[in-house]
Amino acid sequence: MSSRIETKPAAIAMPLQKDRQVSPLRMKITLLIAGFGPLVAIGLFLQSKGFFG
Repeated sequence: MSSRIETKPAAIAMPLQKDRQVSPLRMKITLLIAGFGPLVAIGLFLQSKGFFG
């Protein structure tokens, strides 16, 4: 089941070998999502627990 992940069109984990270089804009967007995603998740969790108010 996990051996067919590379056939998905939007595979983020492993770029295809035919892509010589990832565009800088795509790299920045990916890093922003990877960086702020956990922070947003933690913030929403703390807010649901009444931490900020």
